[in-house]
Amino acid sequence: MTQRSLERVLLALTMMLSASTIAPVAQGQAMRVATPRDFTDYREASDAQLSPDGRFIAFVVEELADTTARGRKVPCIWLVATTGNAGPRRLTPPGRAATLPRWSPDSRGIAFLSQNQIHLQDIEGGTRQISKSDGSIGDFTWSPDGAEIAYVSSVAPERAPRNTVVTVVRSKPAAGSGYRAISLLSVKDGTTRRITNSDLNIRELTWSPDSKHLAVLASGSALGGSALAVIDRNGAVQRRLADNPGSFGTRRQMLDWSPDGASIVFAKMSKDEVGHWIGLVPAAGGPAREMLADYGGTVMRVVWGADSRHLVAQSFEKLSSHLLRIDAASGKVTRLAELYTSYPDFTMSDDGRVIGYVSETNKSPMDVWTYKVGDLQPRRLTQLNPQVAELRLGEVKPFTWRSSRDNVELHGVLVTPPGYESNRKWPTIVQIHGGPHFHWGLGWLGDWHDWAQLLASNGYVVLLPNPRGSTGMSWSFASAIGRDVGGIDYQDIMDGTDALLARGIADPAQLGVGGWSFGGYLTAWTITQTNRFKAAVVGAGISNFFSHAGQPASTGRADIAFRFGGEPYDDRKGYDDRSPIMHVRKVKTPTLLVHGEVDAKISPAQAWEFFTALKVIGVESQLALYPRTGHGITDREQQADYLQRVLCWYDSHLRNRTAPECSQ
Repeated sequence: MTQRSLERVLLALTMMLSASTIAPVAQGQAMRVATPRDFTDYREASDAQLSPDGRFIAFVVEELADTTARGRKVPCIWLVATTGNAGPRRLTPPGRAATLPRWSPDSRGIAFLSQNQIHLQDIEGGTRQISKSDGSIGDFTWSPDGAEIAYVSSVAPERAPRNTVVTVVRSKPAAGSGYRAISLLSVKDGTTRRITNSDLNIRELTWSPDSKHLAVLASGSALGGSALAVIDRNGAVQRRLADNPGSFGTRRQMLDWSPDGASIVFAKMSKDEVGHWIGLVPAAGGPAREMLADYGGTVMRVVWGADSRHLVAQSFEKLSSHLLRIDAASGKVTRLAELYTSYPDFTMSDDGRVIGYVSETNKSPMDVWTYKVGDLQPRRLTQLNPQVAELRLGEVKPFTWRSSRDNVELHGVLVTPPGYESNRKWPTIVQIHGGPHFHWGLGWLGDWHDWAQLLASNGYVVLLPNPRGSTGMSWSFASAIGRDVGGIDYQDIMDGTDALLARGIADPAQLGVGGWSFGGYLTAWTITQTNRFKAAVVGAGISNFFSHAGQPASTGRADIAFRFGGEPYDDRKGYDDRSPIMHVRKVKTPTLLVHGEVDAKISPAQAWEFFTALKVIGVESQLALYPRTGHGITDREQQADYLQRVLCWYDSHLRNRTAPECSQ
């Protein structure tokens, strides 16, 4: 089949497989105030996968399977041509979950994951299931020759007969504990061969260009710890290349083998295991070298260019994301395009001339874009959520201030409401991001955990600060909160609040604060240190570091050591000094606490401790617990309820108004 006929088949296929089109908003339609549902029901695009020939982008869209109150979002796979001549179309049936679209090397098929099995969308002959995995598949990648797919799946631990009398938890894992293994799947006949066992626990993998080896990030007895290594097609370790490599973000963000076979790029971790930067190591073995360790931003994803002399990376700098071209020899950085997204998500054509990615604007959620080398501007290929054009949204702009401690310039996002006037002071919310190693950016700020546009549409100014500990600056900036949690980061946020007041933006009598996860902790900490805020929302936050360290939901021991320098059982004072619960008698701020009942990262006991203490000392408080919910709220009904509670809490305490929907 010729390339031209293939393109015609692809376009025809996308049109036949879905009659779904994206209707535009009628011109002249009146704009309206945003509601929580506007931020729970829109389509969410991710995982843009450019075909190797650069002609099409397959991507995932999470969309409502139905519009009933309990309707849930289901991920489906869509397709769009990079020419922009045809609109996007759904490839997989609505209501049936499908994720991880991955193009075959010849651009003639798309493998994807559905019902925990790998399926192949053959451009010339429909769809077929090609795997029969008995473990949960986490990621997969085609061999460069197109003959096989290597996938990583979980291998369940050996289980003894169920004991209904007692549950035993051991300090050391029992023999036969679960692990993540690599299997090789024949695309032709579906035969599968597991090539690694329990002596290697796989985190990430990438093929050699000749399809004879795999580079893996793994741990286990075969490596004597965590390492980057090369294994053969039988799973035997050939050589160890680097110790303690990083694994940042989601799937395969920093691990890639150069097209000429000579080098492997990976994430090299800092000694405190907080920072990471680009590491390059010869594939045959030899010393690894660092690149961009002093870069004033955060590299989130990197792949090799077609010439094996350059790298293409996505980074976050201050308040926006960038596509970069990096000279592998000199480290020289050239910006290609600016993106508005907090997560790494791009792929590149085989010839390196076309890049596909998802990006947002400050007025619309994620869409699919393409950048062609030599073009002056990227091109937007989809408009998945035209309905947001009817919303009265706030203006999103950078906001800078100086640290009162060391005069460092700090950055944040300021969202002002529609109709904002600079000659009056406004009710203002300071929303603190989670992480702590995360960041706010100049993009779409409407989600269950991003309240800015909901609040702005309803008349609030919102400050989104990136204090010390945030990414998007140097790694020394992110590491600055080591052994100073609740110190320099808290002061940076207070300095930003002071700047709002000094510039006449915020009304000091109408200040609120809130956040989720680490942002929830910093919110709880803040209201023990100052009474300037008149309302607070503490989402999934730690209130007692000592009890948190001993709970099964506790964050890792390396994180505890980073924050406090050691275990609480050796020196408890630092834990208590920065625990909100130990300073709770200073709190005067009415506080809404929110937590998932099955949070496996930060136990809901943390919310109960703080709520109980506030109740005992007579501070107005409310605790909202969401059943079946972990550290993130995924249920659409619960998301809408949470956003409504946030808005109602601030409205009732900062503006003395209560809407009918705030009665529960």
